[in-house]
Amino acid sequence: MKTKFFTIAAAVVLALGFSATDSKAQSSALSSSGVANKPSVLSVFEYPNPATDIINVVTNIPSPMTGQAKIKIVNSSGQELTSEMCSDCAGKSARTYDVSGYAPGVYFVVLEYKEMVKSVKFLKK
Repeated sequence: MKTKFFTIAAAVVLALGFSATDSKAQSSALSSSGVANKPSVLSVFEYPNPATDIINVVTNIPSPMTGQAKIKIVNSSGQELTSEMCSDCAGKSARTYDVSGYAPGVYFVVLEYKEMVKSVKFLKK
């Protein structure tokens, strides 16, 4: 039942045009050195949280996008588990990732575009 709630909630968030910073799933802006970046127009939102088998990642990158963005999943130690370069993710974009093989714990979805970085934490059951 929770999965349906999160799917419906995410659809409402997208339909209304809200970004992750408008929702309770607020993302943080950190550089690779751990220093907070200036606020940007990048956003990333992940659901369901906690996850069991898959996660849906919704990103928002300003158009027109030049160059590539990187979406990655990292564990709490900072180890990169999955990464994807995308040049087709300008505007709002959604992707699905299989996390069924991950051990239970805390993970982060990180969106990098140019010098901007946004991340959101999720829990794997």
